[in-house]
Amino acid sequence: MADGVAPVTTRADSALVKALARAFRYQRLLDEGLYASISEMAAAERIERGYLGTLLRLTLLAPKIVEALIDGREQGLSLPRLLEPRPSSGPSRDHQLADKHILMSMRKFAAEAEAVSPRHLFGRRRKASNGAN
Repeated sequence: MADGVAPVTTRADSALVKALARAFRYQRLLDEGLYASISEMAAAERIERGYLGTLLRLTLLAPKIVEALIDGREQGLSLPRLLEPRPSSGPSRDHQLADKHILMSMRKFAAEAEAVSPRHLFGRRRKASNGAN
């Protein structure tokens, strides 16, 4: 306990949190135009192009799911599961079950998010100033 504040413990998967951070960093570099393509970025960053493309898929997760993963509130989704390749010839039974679990998790977090008011998350709104400082 430092300064009278108890440390916050989390059950977040550190490998998953690092992968999310890398994915969003790489996406930002693409968005800012630092690299023209995933292939160019992979060569410059010295990582395998297929892995980079797979990692970038993490940026497509709903923000509520990303928050839940970072906070350790979603234990059903692991990094290997999220990075699994999706079959191109149609989903297998295993992938259908995985997709069903992901969809159920998304619905659960969407329902929880609707139950929490923004005022609770961010505090009361400040009154707009009338130009006087």
